[in-house]
Amino acid sequence: MSVGEKRVALKAAYRSCHLAARYADALRRPWLLISCGLMGTGKSVLAEALARRLHLQVVSSDVVCKQLAGLQPKAPSSA
Repeated sequence: MSVGEKRVALKAAYRSCHLAARYADALRRPWLLISCGLMGTGKSVLAEALARRLHLQVVSSDVVCKQLAGLQPKAPSSA
């Protein structure tokens, strides 16, 4: 994916999330955004960028699993 294509995809994601935020705010209900996809496709980058813009908290399943196993969040998976 080229840099230009990534920018277009990110802008589309922002628009979708802002629309979701408006609906959630209008309904005054909690909401959840989930990112999924193949390794190395930018899920974490997108989640962090959206979290900054929308003032959200990111919960990483990788980090939670490591914490439950008693490992540090940055520990290699092989640990």
